[in-house]
Amino acid sequence: MAIAALTPVVVSLGTTDTTILTVPAGETYRLDGILVVNTDSSAHTFRIHLYDGATGSPAQGNALYYDVTIPANETWSLPFGPLVLPAGWKLSGLADIAGMVNVIITGFTQS
Repeated sequence: MAIAALTPVVVSLGTTDTTILTVPAGETYRLDGILVVNTDSSAHTFRIHLYDGATGSPAQGNALYYDVTIPANETWSLPFGPLVLPAGWKLSGLADIAGMVNVIITGFTQS
């Protein structure tokens, strides 16, 4: 088994569900950090979902964060323990405005 740092994933959220990451076949991800950045001069809301891509889709029941308001020009490090995701699992999100809320994911990959 090889363990390596996950190349940081940076995604600008849209107003419809946006895939942040999908764990590839044959790999396991350990996510250690989620940063959310509001680059706008107004507050915005966002959602982040975690689900099995083969059997699920974004919904209230798999939300990590749901309609959370992030103030203008803020960067948040969101609290959560390490998340271990098997192949096929997805992290996705959306915001109330496109292109102003970014999500950055850090962690490790194991193959």
